[in-house]
Amino acid sequence: MSFETALAQFQGGDLAAAEATLANLLHREPMHAGATHLMGAVRHAQGDLAAAAPLFERAFELAPHDANIAFNRAAILAALKRHSECAAACAAVLALRPGDPEALFMHGASLAALARHEEALANYEQAGLDRADLHVHRAASLLQVQRFEAALAAAARACELAPKNPDAHYHCALALGA
Repeated sequence: MSFETALAQFQGGDLAAAEATLANLLHREPMHAGATHLMGAVRHAQGDLAAAAPLFERAFELAPHDANIAFNRAAILAALKRHSECAAACAAVLALRPGDPEALFMHGASLAALARHEEALANYEQAGLDRADLHVHRAASLLQVQRFEAALAAAARACELAPKNPDAHYHCALALGA
């Protein structure tokens, strides 16, 4: 069985077949970065984030210049709330893909979780995304550094983009009450 077969199985939603094909391939070629990465994606799709993380880590060790592998490694660390590791992993993504808006956003979110709000805000600004989730994160960090007018503006923009987003309304209320 080949990597291409496993990829087609994964893309077709047959996770069990993809897992079996990848296990066979990795038994024959344990240094196959693509197969290791895809096995991590299979584990993630199965909901087993804890099992996915070391696979993404191993794939990154095997292919440290692959920006997609680096990004998925950072994303799984974010999902596991391993923010310190995620921040470092995002730095690796940004070294490979400078200015990547999604990596900047994820980096900012991890920095904010580490109470490094000014650094988080710089990442959000660099990301240049006009999305409700980013504006909610910006508002939260702006509130933490007591920049209440800017927090209100960010939360209001989030409300414009996603009127049913409860976090956006919550941050508006916090900024108004400050």
